[in-house]
Amino acid sequence: MLNSDSERSESENSSGRGSSSKLSLNVIDNEKVLELLQSIKDTEIKAQIIDKISNTSISKDKDHIPEKIPTKEGSYIMAEVKNLLLERRKMISSLTTIIDLKKEIDNLKKDIVRLKEKNVVIEVRLDAIQSLQELGYASELSSSLEREINSLDFM
Repeated sequence: MLNSDSERSESENSSGRGSSSKLSLNVIDNEKVLELLQSIKDTEIKAQIIDKISNTSISKDKDHIPEKIPTKEGSYIMAEVKNLLLERRKMISSLTTIIDLKKEIDNLKKDIVRLKEKNVVIEVRLDAIQSLQELGYASELSSSLEREINSLDFM
């Protein structure tokens, strides 16, 4: 367990050392991992990395891990990234069928509908901000509306 600042300073004073050691945690976010994997040209090395990621991220005791981890829409879990990459690798190695193409078209249509809905919401909010600016109330309310617009998840 990490010590708090007061506990850390007490333990440093009692040990006789005055060294200031700071605890840090380094995190690799999903975007950096995806960029790294996309930059690798050799398919064998890419496959080895994906396999190592899957081996380290999968626990031996699967009973305690929930099947679906709740996340924010638009974010990824390493297991999902691995599954997507494995599916793509299988799709590349197998022949494309009409059924596969229909599924892909359906997925793209759903994405387009979702993007159009988000676009309508943004346009309504933008119109509200512009009308508030015309009335002179924009200084108070536009910042809150702009924060809401910025908080929208885009694909």
